[in-house]
Amino acid sequence: MRHLMLALCALLCAGTDARAAEITLSDDPAYGCIADLRGRIEEGDLARLRAVVDQAARLPQYRDLIYVGEDLDDGTSNVGFYTPLNLCLDSPGGSLKEAMDLTEFVHSRLGTVVRAGAVCESACALIFMAGSYATESDFGLSVNRFLHVDGRLGFHAPSLTVPEGRYDAASVARAYQISVAVTELIFRNLVAYRFAPSLAARMHATPAEEMHYITKVREAARWRISILGIDSPGAVTDTVIRNGCTNLYLSVLDQDTSDPDAWPRLGAPLDEVRRNEFGGYEYTAFGMEAAGTCGVSVGGLDSDLTPDFWGKGALIQQSVWGHGDAENAVPAVFFGYLQNYMAWPGELPLTALPRNGGVQELTSAGRCYVFTGDEPARMTDNESCTRVRSAASGGRMIDAYLWPSGARTTVEDAGQVLSINGNRAISWYWPGNTPPAQSPLPDCFRNEASNNVFCFEAQS
Repeated sequence: MRHLMLALCALLCAGTDARAAEITLSDDPAYGCIADLRGRIEEGDLARLRAVVDQAARLPQYRDLIYVGEDLDDGTSNVGFYTPLNLCLDSPGGSLKEAMDLTEFVHSRLGTVVRAGAVCESACALIFMAGSYATESDFGLSVNRFLHVDGRLGFHAPSLTVPEGRYDAASVARAYQISVAVTELIFRNLVAYRFAPSLAARMHATPAEEMHYITKVREAARWRISILGIDSPGAVTDTVIRNGCTNLYLSVLDQDTSDPDAWPRLGAPLDEVRRNEFGGYEYTAFGMEAAGTCGVSVGGLDSDLTPDFWGKGALIQQSVWGHGDAENAVPAVFFGYLQNYMAWPGELPLTALPRNGGVQELTSAGRCYVFTGDEPARMTDNESCTRVRSAASGGRMIDAYLWPSGARTTVEDAGQVLSINGNRAISWYWPGNTPPAQSPLPDCFRNEASNNVFCFEAQS
């Protein structure tokens, strides 16, 4: 039994921090948090969180907003929230059993937040993904999970670590059953928690000694993780609309595939952005045949939905610039918030998004290639180079490639409209006979004016 308990404790436990969690009452108008959980998750944390909620329910500002009653006959917590409130998380993980108990309590009652400078990893990330609010309306369950751009959210697979020693077959089989039961518990809740299967696949493909952090716009959009602390796009341009609709539509990608490495290959937009008679926007490029129309409204009546479903946290309300849907697409999106971060291309790293009025630049080393001529194309340049990636005004992503000679190749993504050195470009395939051994293949772009193909291979 001692060995089995040691094996169970090793599952999804981060051993780098021995501090037990502190769960305290919070009054945080920026994030809308009613409680804070800081430190390692340990047995008894659910009882401590319930005690904090009970304490809050007795305060004048929460009177008639929180209901706390006796547990139901099946042991379910009889607690209700009549306004969106959040649990702020800052934890390296800990006890899986206690974390799963916390997810059941949090789900449909509390949103979850990772503040600027905070970290939520391992078992904590499972609690984060349970963040949601039951609207008690036709809207259904509102997914309320918020990651500040300067916070960190990390996932990895459950691990089974059996201490050295001699064990009989029954003990090993029992330890394995515990590991399988953990995975079963996670998958049992995927639909209820709106936990994308592709994120579950990515989590289970990440070894327990590593961590997969949410780092790109497209990951947050696909896995319905709201990003806070990003500047608004300002003017709503056609580029912003195309980016916003494309990122919003990623939330239904898992209805077609649960492969975390499968992403739509985006080329030139199939339609222009149009203004409709109601003052909104329409853009057609979605669904299995790219014929579905994304409808966007900015401001108007729908703007009142943000505090009703996501709460009154100032940073949360400031993160939304519009609302969209693609009801006639297959699969369909019936309603979604268009957040500030969605105004930029999905490939952009979150750390490159503009904030506090400043532009962030990310530099990475690699190799640059140029191919000329018709098929088979001839490689005319192959040199080490540096890419400087940044977000530009109006939702554009700029990649400047610096060659050793001092020359510069500039690729711009303006909402799927690509250009290279000012000329129209399209995404292209590796044109050489022998591709680099590295996976994935380099990013390639064909200059529509010269027909030359430029490729960049990032350094691993």
